Amino acid sequence: MSTSLLIARQPEQEEFAGFRLLAGGAPEVFLKNLRATTSAAGLPVLVSGVRSFEQRAVFCAEKAAPPAEFSKGIGFLTSGSTGEPRAVWKSDECLVAETERHAELFANLPEGPVLALVPPWHLYGFLFSVLLPARLGRECVFSEPGVPTADQPRASLVVAVPALFQYVEELAQRGRVAGAVVFSGAPLGEEKRARWRQAFGAKTSVKQWSELCTADKSQRALEVIGSTETGGLGVSCASEHDRAFTPLPGVSLRVDGDGVAHLRSPFVSGGERPLDDRLTLCPDGRFEHAGRRDLIFKFAGKRHSLTEVEARLAALLPGAQVRCFFREDDSHSKGGVLHAFLAGAPESSLAHLRESWRERGELPFPQEFHFRTEFARDALGKITFASLLAPPASHAFSADRQNRKG
Repeated sequence: MSTSLLIARQPEQEEFAGFRLLAGGAPEVFLKNLRATTSAAGLPVLVSGVRSFEQRAVFCAEKAAPPAEFSKGIGFLTSGSTGEPRAVWKSDECLVAETERHAELFANLPEGPVLALVPPWHLYGFLFSVLLPARLGRECVFSEPGVPTADQPRASLVVAVPALFQYVEELAQRGRVAGAVVFSGAPLGEEKRARWRQAFGAKTSVKQWSELCTADKSQRALEVIGSTETGGLGVSCASEHDRAFTPLPGVSLRVDGDGVAHLRSPFVSGGERPLDDRLTLCPDGRFEHAGRRDLIFKFAGKRHSLTEVEARLAALLPGAQVRCFFREDDSHSKGGVLHAFLAGAPESSLAHLRESWRERGELPFPQEFHFRTEFARDALGKITFASLLAPPASHAFSADRQNRKG
């Protein structure tokens, strides 16, 4: 088990840590601002970031041990949208296989370093800012978003998340992007795609993997869809009007009669697995992303949509930001707790909400309201249940408790 690494986070690190992937002859790579230590379970751990190592060490010892059949690879701590920390273990073979596919895609980049705007302790950042530059023999520069400077080297590839779109757009407008930009970690969205096409021109549509690999990468914006659990699923060119994704080689997708998508991939161990995302398969072998399956929840025995709940809250609170999550709990009489996060809405609006809600038909009224000045994002720019639960400037309010008082 000594060949496995768990990537976690620790503040104020200034040391370098190096390690070698043991499959596929991958080169030794070094991570700036990360250091190696050992958890209470005896596993090597790369730590950096925001939480104290003492907390992570306990977690590593109790919950993050690799499965018994696991021998060599890396564990990534991920919270997803639920906020429950857990380790997802990726074998060396799976990591090397995915790195090879991305190396094919970006083999024809112009000269220049890779500019990474995402942390390497997430799978996306690790693949694109550590393994891919090492495979291509390129320097990788880790950078915090700021004001682009004239002496900043022109990047052959920029690794970013959609939350940093405006900064990346400014980089490209100032001539600091010689090659491609890749976005992942959250949906890019049609508005940002259209802005990129308007600023830098629409590219000729390419649909097949071989065409994507040989296409001109100059200021071409690409979106990679996937997750820590699934690895990369496909690539879409945001510089085109077409929003469909081309599957990475070896990725096989099917949708069953219930609309559930299933995946087989060389980047995932263990055979076929269902996906949390809804996909629409195209006749030409590509697919479109149709949102997440977990937007449907069961409350008091009836199925409802988080999208519908959010839409009603937004209609009743014009100008407010709204995000809802449902946390399943078998011990709860309704099957779980519906949380509503509001930014830009006063707590005094709750009474108006409850009264207006009943007049608009059957939809469950959130049991827990959380009032925020703004929505916090995680390191990948996602608004998740975990990021929203981080200690805010304002506080949570239980609609259930107010009901009991009244």
